[in-house]
Amino acid sequence: MMGISRNAAKCASLHLSGRRPAGVQDTRFNLNGSPLRPLAEGDAAIFLGAQVGFSVVPPLSILAENIDIGQRIAQSKLAP
Repeated sequence: MMGISRNAAKCASLHLSGRRPAGVQDTRFNLNGSPLRPLAEGDAAIFLGAQVGFSVVPPLSILAENIDIGQRIAQSKLAP
């Protein structure tokens, strides 16, 4: 494993289900006998410098972009 040790304290798990009840499941996983922190809906973890999770709020720059796109669609002559 290239001399890298596994550290369960730096890890998190995310279990999603498409069946009812859909969404994040509170499932416990272990890494070499140590429990991983399960992410709940809305929780996030940092993976390679990026936020990951379920329903993670995007960075403000992306959020502002999405708001701008939504406003342009709503103001379009094609909007009902």
